[in-house]
Amino acid sequence: MILSQPSSQCALGGLAFDGGKFDLGQNSDINVTPFVDVMLVLLIIFMVTAPLLTAGVPLELPESKGQQLQTNKEPLTISVAGQSVTAGS
Repeated sequence: MILSQPSSQCALGGLAFDGGKFDLGQNSDINVTPFVDVMLVLLIIFMVTAPLLTAGVPLELPESKGQQLQTNKEPLTISVAGQSVTAGS
């Protein structure tokens, strides 16, 4: 059994080719309604939680009793066989 197509149309794997026009036979639009719903829910969640995050927690930290470390201001120089190495610079 031989099936023939009209000369101006050719079927190629479910894709109809008609003189330079492609017909996929499916709706290729993206449904953005679920995306918008999720974004609105997230917006409401952030609007409710943002004022709660600005309230601080009172802390009573202890005062520091430590002394500042004493540092030697003079650099340490080591000389080995005529070559010198300076530490602290």
